[in-house]
Amino acid sequence: LLPSLRGGSDGGVGGDSAVGSSPTSDFYLSAASDMLASYVDALAASGSMPITRSEWYDEEVNIAKSEFLESEQRRQFGIFTGRASGDEVVMTEPRRVDLLDRPDCLEDVF
Repeated sequence: LLPSLRGGSDGGVGGDSAVGSSPTSDFYLSAASDMLASYVDALAASGSMPITRSEWYDEEVNIAKSEFLESEQRRQFGIFTGRASGDEVVMTEPRRVDLLDRPDCLEDVF
């Protein structure tokens, strides 16, 4: 499953060409590969796969625009119904996306 890590005559890492790979190391590599595949499958099924930096940034910008439009519509509806209060903070533009809030993205993991 992971031939580049296996020792043996194929020039892999961890053994010289005269010594073949042991069944024990093959078993551990196979078990590690199966566990990694199961972990990635579980992440994909739960929707927790990391996204790329550009996807995260685009999503945050869209959320900021949506928040701005919602607050603007709420303000305009308050004026229309006569329930507008002067205590509200009026947003003149969407909030800026803080890059320090970015979680680990796909580029950070690999």
